[in-house]
Amino acid sequence: PLNDLVWGYSVADQAGDDGLRQVVIAAARRETVAEIVSGMEEPMLPDSSLQVSTLAGRRALSPEADDSVILLDMDEDWADLTAVSGKEILSCRSTNLGVGTLVAAAAADLDIELEEAEELIGQWTFSKLCAPSQGKTGQSAVEGWVDSIVLELRRSALSAVSSGGLPVSSIILSGRGAAVSGIAEVIAEKINLPVEIGNPWAEMQLGAVVKHGKDYLPAEFTVATGLAISAAESTGSINLMPGEHKEARIRQRRERAAMLGLGIAAAVLFITILLGQIGIRTKSAELDDLKGRVAVARHAAVSVQPGLAKEVSAMQRIADAVQNSSTPIEVLRRISQGLPKSCWISELRFDAGKLVVLRGGALSDSAVADAVYQLSGAGVFESVSMDYCNLGTGDNKQVYEFQIKCALPPDSMLSGKAKTGASKRSGLVVR
Repeated sequence: PLNDLVWGYSVADQAGDDGLRQVVIAAARRETVAEIVSGMEEPMLPDSSLQVSTLAGRRALSPEADDSVILLDMDEDWADLTAVSGKEILSCRSTNLGVGTLVAAAAADLDIELEEAEELIGQWTFSKLCAPSQGKTGQSAVEGWVDSIVLELRRSALSAVSSGGLPVSSIILSGRGAAVSGIAEVIAEKINLPVEIGNPWAEMQLGAVVKHGKDYLPAEFTVATGLAISAAESTGSINLMPGEHKEARIRQRRERAAMLGLGIAAAVLFITILLGQIGIRTKSAELDDLKGRVAVARHAAVSVQPGLAKEVSAMQRIADAVQNSSTPIEVLRRISQGLPKSCWISELRFDAGKLVVLRGGALSDSAVADAVYQLSGAGVFESVSMDYCNLGTGDNKQVYEFQIKCALPPDSMLSGKAKTGASKRSGLVVR
């Protein structure tokens, strides 16, 4: 029954002279497919390590005798090299030396586009492709590609012997590369081993139509049979439209990408929630610590409020002294009232409307620092700086003599007064 079969198909890349394309349809019993798939899953082999086309080639092409052969299956991008002894696979390797790289090499040799090079590969013999182009010397890119294929074949031959098999007696070519005219002869000449095109329909009684397909493109069997073996989870439907088949594969990739995206989003959400909980706990601990600090600071603020109010009052008096005084002597008197009690001003120099220089004494250097702080906080000077603060003696007491410079802003009331008369030339000194 058709329900017991798994189907696959493949379409030829190029159309014939009549404009038609060959389509190869293959089917395999579902239990056979399940047996092969389980045989790959038991040793935990990923699909990419042993392709189903390799299994199909081994079943269809390898000789009954125990002679060691190499199955070379060339697809668009990859070439699979399988060393076989009878029905036993000795080794399997893949290399990115598919027909696509051959097309790129031919395009480089002939200085043409890839599409044109692909058409020439279907028309020219392979020996003609290997010949250097006119005006070029040395090895062509196509010949370099052949040498790379031969090198990989020699490596597979050595691995077959090291795996317990007999020396390789021949090479069987299949896949899209087998359709290139004359490629088998060129490879055989370089590796000194017989190379033949694999034909899975040998010794079969075929009708005229099927025989035409067999002779026209015998290399398509591996892809078709591989699709049949690999479709273990397919719905059993047959799709002969390559465009729809391609769209179905794209849709499946998008669905897998969407599922992967949902999984990643769920993982990110879980990690975010977990990190959020950790962050909340951390912030809660920081908040408790901050509350404790606020309580301590609040207690300290209550204890320093009287002193702070006194400082603010002194700064206000200094600001009023500069802004509301009509004469420099009033500035000197009012600034003195705003400074600490242990600090006094003995001289005020009003210099050309730009600078107020204060000289005086204090009982401690901390009183001088308080005076600088209060003058700066008054907000009426552009800058306040202390020139010096030296320890001296006065009335048998230690006295700190200091000088403070206060720069006036250009629009100050006193700056206008100082720009007239003698003060403009020499400044004004009040003692």
